[in-house]
Amino acid sequence: ADDVLILVQVRSVLFHEIIRALIRAGVPTPGADRLAVTTHIGVLDMMALGDVLSNPADDLQLAALLRSPLFDVSEDELLAVAQPRGDKRLWRPIQGSDIPAVKAAYEQLYGWRNRLDFERPFNFYADVLYAGGGLRQMRGRFGSEIDDVMAEFLDLALSHEQSPQPSLLGFLAELRSREVTIKRELAEGGAGVRVMTVHGAKGLEAPIVILADAASTERGRDRRSVYLRAEPPLFVHASSAATHAPATTGFKDEADGDQLREYWRKLYVAMTRAEDELYVTGYLTKQGKVDGSWYEAIEQGLGPLSESLTDADGNTAALVYPRDRPAPARLKPVEVPADFGGMALDFKPLPERKPRKVLRPSSVEAPSDPDRTLGTRLEQGLDPVTARLAGTALHALLQHLAKVAPAERPAVAARALPQLLPEAPEQHQVLQTKALSILSRPELAPLFAEASRAEVPFLATALHKGETVTIAGRIDRIVSTPEGVLLVDFKSDADPVMEPARVKPGYLTQLGLYALVAKQLFPGQRIEAAILWTGLESLLKLPDAALAEAARGFTIR
Repeated sequence: ADDVLILVQVRSVLFHEIIRALIRAGVPTPGADRLAVTTHIGVLDMMALGDVLSNPADDLQLAALLRSPLFDVSEDELLAVAQPRGDKRLWRPIQGSDIPAVKAAYEQLYGWRNRLDFERPFNFYADVLYAGGGLRQMRGRFGSEIDDVMAEFLDLALSHEQSPQPSLLGFLAELRSREVTIKRELAEGGAGVRVMTVHGAKGLEAPIVILADAASTERGRDRRSVYLRAEPPLFVHASSAATHAPATTGFKDEADGDQLREYWRKLYVAMTRAEDELYVTGYLTKQGKVDGSWYEAIEQGLGPLSESLTDADGNTAALVYPRDRPAPARLKPVEVPADFGGMALDFKPLPERKPRKVLRPSSVEAPSDPDRTLGTRLEQGLDPVTARLAGTALHALLQHLAKVAPAERPAVAARALPQLLPEAPEQHQVLQTKALSILSRPELAPLFAEASRAEVPFLATALHKGETVTIAGRIDRIVSTPEGVLLVDFKSDADPVMEPARVKPGYLTQLGLYALVAKQLFPGQRIEAAILWTGLESLLKLPDAALAEAARGFTIR
């Protein structure tokens, strides 16, 4: 496959169909040399995922997502679950479907909805593509070019996080308003059949070159409507031949002549890319003619000197130039010497793979329960899933409403909660009241001021009981002032305490590890840690000694 180079004049439908056919046939190919990222089908699938997780009522995007490589639900399976469903949203029938592919898709989407971080699209999509295996599934349908597309997609997500108010919905809106194209370097071999434009192949060669659209001409491609002259200074606009005046017709003829000369120069470039074999083919235009095309010129020049091959019906199937050519020489067998001079190859066994142990500060005391403990009086009586979602929604409100003017917060919260917690509309007013009350307290104002940051993730390598572990966590709030750094974690216990001695050991370990990591991030500064009890709307600072004792046994490397 590395020996083949397929050339086209322009990136038309044929260009993309050739790549698609190579992928379907299992022929290695690096894909296109130029890719439109924001309109690529793989990126559209990623955007559909964001739309569905933000709004499960979007039936069209949900159907498109199910047919994407992420889930690969067949047309028949999608039809079976979607029709007839009456006035129900598509989300409901897939929720109760017993079709294996549809059931698996619902479980995956439900899991992603529960873990969705509304501020950081990069973290979410990186998890979908890598930890969730999405990139591997897309590569099976789109080929290796999807690697470059998704890499650029994640770069765009990371850039969006530098904006004043990053969010998943904001990222999707930004993508739909932009046109991003990447140029890929296909000059190196080893990736399979290269498909390129003739212009992009300048300077390259390959043993086998195929001119895939040699029957096409330049006629009708040039949409030029502006003609410039330096002497004398002249600007002419004519959108078509009919709009030209007699005095300007020569300008169009001159431009058409330049275009035609460039057309034939590109034929020279295309033919000289072949080191050994050149295949000339193409598809007929609507007129069914090859007049004035590369194909006609090559056929007229080489046809009389070529051998005509016919098919079973006696029709000409191909012309092979030259007619008189030597038969391929037989390969001589290579004798492999049996004696290697006494040198034996001794391959040592690969070392045993040691999986990395990951500890999360919030679950060191109870590794089997990685989720936050959410047991507020507001959430009593709710099922565990809704309780977790309600806690996540409250975190999101505190995070985002802090950036909104106080007078506008009620309206913003009312619009946000249907997106944050569509499963429990009866909790919207309760959560809104709680968030606005916390944000309005003067003693808590420094936690949400400009010197603070929300939802700060970290990854650190540490020694724990003689074992190397990775500590992965996310600090709810960091407040940096000249006096030091304050780490805050939100807790929603049903029975909060205001005495540090009565704080649960698991909470002390969590905040102690936060403080241990923060000392590496903010060297030389005083580090404090506190719990914000959302039920009491009060802040409890923890003693340094208790934090140090809780983190005993951990050493940051």
